[in-house]
Amino acid sequence: MPQNPSCCNIYISDQINEEQARTRRDETLEKWKQLYFAIKVELDDLIQRTRQEERLCWKTEEEDVLLELKQELTTKEERIELLQAKLASMEHQELKREREMDILRQSLRIMSHKRRATKLQQRPIREF
Repeated sequence: MPQNPSCCNIYISDQINEEQARTRRDETLEKWKQLYFAIKVELDDLIQRTRQEERLCWKTEEEDVLLELKQELTTKEERIELLQAKLASMEHQELKREREMDILRQSLRIMSHKRRATKLQQRPIREF
């Protein structure tokens, strides 16, 4: 520490100035920290809202795709029912045709049997 009073005053003045400068730096640093944290909180909030909106957007798109798929499924199910009904109708017609063919075959057998019987009756019996 200097011995001269004016030197002491200068030294004290320098010390006070340094302390004030340090205090201003600390205050400025604290303000910057607060600003940084405020910006960080705002950015985190913005990021979170953006992600939620993206999820909502994806959810909306997924719902649209799901709705389209359900409509497509309904259409295909209706088509399947129509085709099954058509197949059942065709099978029924096939059974009818088979019955008609059986009836015709039986009629043909009956007619040919009658014809043979008539021919046999008309033919003279040979004697041995």
